[in-house]
Order: sequence, then structure tokens, then C-alpha cells
Amino acid sequence: MSREVSNNKRIAKNTIYLYFRQLFSMVVSLYTIRVVLEVLGAEDYGIYNVTGGLVVLFSFLNSTMSSATQRFLSFGIGKGDLDGLKKIFTQSIYTYAVIILLIVVAAETIGLWFLNNKLVIPQERMYAANIMYQFAILSFIATVMSAPYNAAIAAKERMDVFAFVGVAGSLLQLVSVVILKFCIFPDALIAYAIFLFVNSSLISFFSVFYCRKYFDFCQFVSRLFDRSLIKEMTFFALWNMTASICNLLRDHGVNMLINMFFNPVVNAARAIAMQVSGAINNFSYNFYTAVRPQLVKYYSSGNNEKMLELGYLSSRFSFLLLFALTVPIYCEAEGILSLWLKDVPDNTILFVRIILIISLMEILTVPLDYLLQSSGKIKNNMIIVSIINLTNIPISYWALRMGKSAEYTMYVNLALLAVSFIPRLILCKRIVNMSVKAYIRRVLCRIAFISIVFYFWIYFWSHTHFYWDTSNLFCLMGLLVVHELFAITLIAAIGVTKIERRNVLNLLKMRYLKCS
Repeated sequence: MSREVSNNKRIAKNTIYLYFRQLFSMVVSLYTIRVVLEVLGAEDYGIYNVTGGLVVLFSFLNSTMSSATQRFLSFGIGKGDLDGLKKIFTQSIYTYAVIILLIVVAAETIGLWFLNNKLVIPQERMYAANIMYQFAILSFIATVMSAPYNAAIAAKERMDVFAFVGVAGSLLQLVSVVILKFCIFPDALIAYAIFLFVNSSLISFFSVFYCRKYFDFCQFVSRLFDRSLIKEMTFFALWNMTASICNLLRDHGVNMLINMFFNPVVNAARAIAMQVSGAINNFSYNFYTAVRPQLVKYYSSGNNEKMLELGYLSSRFSFLLLFALTVPIYCEAEGILSLWLKDVPDNTILFVRIILIISLMEILTVPLDYLLQSSGKIKNNMIIVSIINLTNIPISYWALRMGKSAEYTMYVNLALLAVSFIPRLILCKRIVNMSVKAYIRRVLCRIAFISIVFYFWIYFWSHTHFYWDTSNLFCLMGLLVVHELFAITLIAAIGVTKIERRNVLNLLKMRYLKCS
């Protein structure tokens, strides 16, 4: 029991580290984007984005393989098999070497041809664009080389180090931007590309150095080459990549449908809503970054009961964390968007509110996917869910052909997301022996109760809202605080159990006594 409490404390502490990393990076990026745009100018900034974007196209190979590496390392750590861990790490190095080779070949042939023949870049800036492109490739290679080491840090649950790497990267970017702003360079675009490469190299060097010093298994041993293990890891990554590609096709497909039936202003409204949702979701997914290694370790050690317990707990708490962030934005979307954008495109407020509801439902599916990933048996889940997601396009097309408004594409997404719960629950029951009744009782019932109370809060607030002037910043801040207090009160009263509430109160008392 004490070990379980210790694991839960570690998850909470790691979540705080990751939240700080996310918040710090977000603040720094808001400043650096503005300064880089100012220093480079609109034209060079556009060249930087489109040129670097060609390399980023290949990043899905890195991200999916990184996820697979972390899962297999966590599995090995749970089993306590050092030789097995060395073998897993060695296969990941082999795999990443192939990924780097594929990226370099594709980038230096197809990518380079596309840059020089298809992209619209002023002739006088073509040389700088090519130099920028080469440094973007080098930066990406440096990032890929450190990927297995970053996966090892995450698998070992050293989120303090993981957060440090992220914060250090943001600080290096900030320093680069300050130098770029106050020093004169023959070509600011090339200088910025060099800075980015140096930053990537320094961060990668630190990750490699740290892992080789503190983790015994982070060693490349050529004699441990295992073709079957490489195949298993690659197929795991490919099924994850399939789901990611299908999600991408769904989002861009719906975007094109909206453009076909409406106008670019509606696309802009949807894009803004997606940005808001993405910023909020990043905080919630940090929680799962902290939880995921524990789920895999419980499974690999044969402790199925604790894995399911953590699955139920993480499902509920991930929803509650996102709910706490969502409530103020949902209720005051009009005031926030007006303050942020000044001129808010039509439909944006409605789109933001619907997408926030989609995000709340979607976050509940993540722990179910991670439970299946812990077992390694993800093929059926990825195929079924991908098919369900892709049906969004023909159904949305039919709805728009019938004269429905643009938001119906989001209602379709919401409905299909609800449908996708059914195969996920069935597969979790079959593969990891999860009780569907227990999941409904311990997760969905409390969430349903919270949702009902929130609905009445929205109804009440919509009938009293005209007394408040949301164009006033201080008034808006006051309203956001009121909504946040309501969300916290609702979570404390309904979202958590009596035991969880008592544990939090005892922890706060202990902290208070230590401080006093």
C-alpha cells in the first residue's frame, strides 16, 4: 500500500514538473515568436516557417518511434530485467539510425527539389533558404539522436530532468532571440538557423550525457541485435502512426469540406477553436506523460489490479484537470476571444465551446488507449478507432449537403467519439480484464453528475450575464475567478471520493505545519 501511495505521489510531483515546463515554454514562445517576426520580417519569417516545415513533415516517424521506445523501456523496467533493457535500448538505436538515414535521403532529394522548384521564394532569398534548410535538417538529426535517451528519461519517470531539458531549451531559444535582436548579422535568417542548430545540439548532448551517466541500460551493444524485437517495436510504432495519420486526415478533410460549402472565414473560426483546444489539451496530456510509465510497469510486473486502479483514477483525474481549465473559458469565451483577437470571426465562440466539450470527452479515451498500449496489443483498437474517425468525413459531407450549418461537423465528431468508447471498453475488457461496470461506476457516473450540474450553471449564468461588462479586463478576470472557484468546488464535492478529499486535506495540513 505504501508503495502505491509513493507511486501516486511521484505521479503528482511529475505532473507539477511537466505543468511548469509547459507553462514556461508557452510564455517564452509568446515572446520569442513576436521578436523573431520583428527581426526577420514577414518575408523571412514565412521562409523560415515553410522551409523548416518541410523537415517537420518527417517528424511523425520520430514521434511514433519515441512513443514505442518509451513503452518497451517501461515494460522492461517493470520486469526488472537489465539485460532486456539493454537489448531494447540497442534496438531503438538501430531503428533511429534507419530513421535518420531515411530522413536525410528524403530531405536531400524530394525535399530539396520541392524547396528549389515548387516553393514560392524570392530569388534573392533562395540561397539563405537553402542554408536554412540544411541547418533545419541538422537540427532535426540532433533531436532524433537524443530521442531514445529522452524516452529513457520518461520511462524512468525522471520528469524533473525531462522538465529541465524543456526549460533549458526554451531558455536557449530566448537567449538566441535576444542576441538576434541586439546584434547585427549579415543575414538574420541564416544566423537564426545556426542558433537553432546549436541549441538542439546542446540539449541533445545533455540528454545523452545524463542517461549514459545515470542509467546502466543506456548503452549500445551491437551483439544484442534482435531482429524480432525490432520488428515488434516497429509494428507497435506503425499502428500508432496509422491512428495519427487517420486523425490528421479527419481534421484536414473536415477543414476542406467546410471550405467547399462555406468560406475561409469559417475555416479561420475553426482554426482558432482548434488552437484554443490544443493549448488546453497540452496541459492535460502532461498528466498522462507522468501516468503512462506506471501503467506499463504495473502490467509488465503482473500487477493487473493496480494497473486498472491507476487507469480508473487517471481517467477521472485527467477529466477533472481539464474540466478545471475548461469551465472559465467555456463560460467567458466571448470576453476572452474579444480581448485576444479584437475582431472575432463569426462562429468562433460556438466552435470554441463545442471543441472544448469534444476535448473533455476525448481525454477520457486516452487512458483506455494507454491500458491497451501497456499490453502491446493495439492493432485492433487502432484499426477500429481509425475507421470510426474517418467516417466523420462522409457523414459530415452528407450533413452539409443537406444544408446543415458548419458546426454540425463538430456534432458528428462528438457523436463518433461517443461511439468509439464501445470498442475501446470491449477491448479493454478482453485484453487487460477491465471491468466495464467498475469503469462506469467509478469514472463515468461521477463525470455525468458533474456535467449535469455544470449544465445548470451555464443556464443560470446565461440569464444573469448581461449584468457584467466582459470588455473590461478586471471585470473579466473577476468572472474567470468566479467560474474557476465554482469548478474547484464542484470537483471537491462530487469529482473526488471522501478518502481522496481527506488525503488532500491531510497533505495541506502537513504542508502548513512544516511551513509554520
